[in-house]
Amino acid sequence: MNEPRGGVRPELFGVGLVAALAGGLLAFRSHSGPYVGAPDDFMQISQLYARYNHALDTHDAERFVQVFAPDGVFRDPSWCAKGPAELAKIAGGPVDPNADQKLHHAPSLGPITYQDRNHATAHSTVMVVQETGGGVQGGGIRITGTY
Repeated sequence: MNEPRGGVRPELFGVGLVAALAGGLLAFRSHSGPYVGAPDDFMQISQLYARYNHALDTHDAERFVQVFAPDGVFRDPSWCAKGPAELAKIAGGPVDPNADQKLHHAPSLGPITYQDRNHATAHSTVMVVQETGGGVQGGGIRITGTY
């Protein structure tokens, strides 16, 4: 049997590479510097944004309230909603699916800053668009902003 260059069998090289990568990942995750987040953190925050916007688009007050902590607060420059009852009013009730005005929130998740493993902030942009076409008049971009 021919020995590969350097005397390392290919199957052992693969095992060694996997072990080295896993060790490096564990070392990275256990470093003592500031917490920089993990892929799962990013996915959970992305899904939170998706649930938030979908609940607004579908006027699902119950699901909208679920994206907030029990003592959650929604702040607008001119008003504030505190707690589940006030938050539910933001999403409103069911909407007539045949209504002319169908709005969609199109967010762009901004940079995420992690304070620690359990706390993060993000500053993002959002564009609210109204459906166009099919006899709908006045559609297009309705609102742009940040949150």
